[in-house]
Amino acid sequence: MAKQGKLLIVDDESQILEVLTELLENTASEILTASNAKVALDMLTRHKFDAIVCDINMPKMTGLDFLMELRKQDALCPFVVITGHGDKAAAVEALRFGAFDFLDKPINLENLVKVVERAIELGLKINHSERMKSGS
Repeated sequence: MAKQGKLLIVDDESQILEVLTELLENTASEILTASNAKVALDMLTRHKFDAIVCDINMPKMTGLDFLMELRKQDALCPFVVITGHGDKAAAVEALRFGAFDFLDKPINLENLVKVVERAIELGLKINHSERMKSGS
């Protein structure tokens, strides 16, 4: 898949943000990161993303709370949840709230790239459709 789309990666661990950014650098034309969900919500006021990859277990605001807030705002952006440490119930809950997919830690890198590519592809279609409806 050609490098396209805008991706947001949200995780409270800076090393994981760096690793995910490096692993996904060929899947998106632009990648931004946020150290927590509150920062990510603020970024959404200034940026339109084609996909979001988010850790579920973070302080201040969980990935699940972030997803629910997005859906309250009618944001349809594909949302990929990263789970670990027995977060299966939270992952299922995230799917109920419209998460695109979830990935278990330790993350299978090949699967990560495939899931994010599909999420970005869907996000590009959603954003194109929204632009067509609004006439911009």
